[in-house]
Amino acid sequence: MSDANSKNRLELIKVLKNIIKEMEESIKYNDFDTYNLKDSEFHKSFILFSSNRFFLKNYENIISKNRTYQTRTNKLDRLIYLKKQRSMEGHVEILKQLEKIT
Repeated sequence: MSDANSKNRLELIKVLKNIIKEMEESIKYNDFDTYNLKDSEFHKSFILFSSNRFFLKNYENIISKNRTYQTRTNKLDRLIYLKKQRSMEGHVEILKQLEKIT
């Protein structure tokens, strides 16, 4: 991996770690609206770090529809909590795999 790509990847990892911390806090306090925003931010980070305007534009179109869906489904707190816990585990696993890349 080139130095530029490596530096970019390390910065992405730093950003993702901070987002994951905020996601964990939002689960702790049952703040699912914040969790959903941070979830979107997590995935958008990959696109931002790729510097691909086409992907960014299309991601924004898709994610706005997803946010509407998430807002409507955040009413069943206990069920949502369990789903967010599983979702959180997936995000942590993505970060771990990214960290393994040399």
